[in-house]
Amino acid sequence: MAQINSVVDKKLAEAWAVAFERTEESADTVARGQFLGFNVCVKIPEVFAAAVDTVKAGGSVFAAIVFPAAWPATIPFVVWESYCAARSVFSALIERMEPLEYVTVAILATHEGGVDEDVLADEVEKFVKEPNTRKFSWHLGMTEERIDDAGGDIHEGWISHVVRELDRKGFVEIEDGKLFPKPKNMEWKIGF
Repeated sequence: MAQINSVVDKKLAEAWAVAFERTEESADTVARGQFLGFNVCVKIPEVFAAAVDTVKAGGSVFAAIVFPAAWPATIPFVVWESYCAARSVFSALIERMEPLEYVTVAILATHEGGVDEDVLADEVEKFVKEPNTRKFSWHLGMTEERIDDAGGDIHEGWISHVVRELDRKGFVEIEDGKLFPKPKNMEWKIGF
């Protein structure tokens, strides 16, 4: 059974726990969730930051996530629930975004204090090339093929186009030449 012992794993568990809000609905409301009566609000960019950290951690959380039945026994259930809810959000967003946009917004989420466009471009390019990204890209709801597609779209000046698209789609705020992740929430009923 996977044990969450390391500082990295505890940090990841905390990151996933804060990536969403869980509210209980009364039995007589139409908003009642399908199971256990909970609704979930997934927070962007927090959920992307947690997923990127998970991909970078790679093997240290592999057993916990591959064997989800064991994970709630070692960490709070809400962390597992958050991870599952996030995967649903990722699936929905992947259908509406180009692979390079998606990876860029995920990396941008790790910069609460903002980041320069060139630094963001460099981090995205490195992330796409990291071995852990290819192996654990499914933590972001992606496949190796989608990571390859993102890498294939990297060319001279790609970041300006991607930032414009992310701004248009409401995922980035631009202030004084710095890029900031724009907070969004996605809410729905969730049941396990």
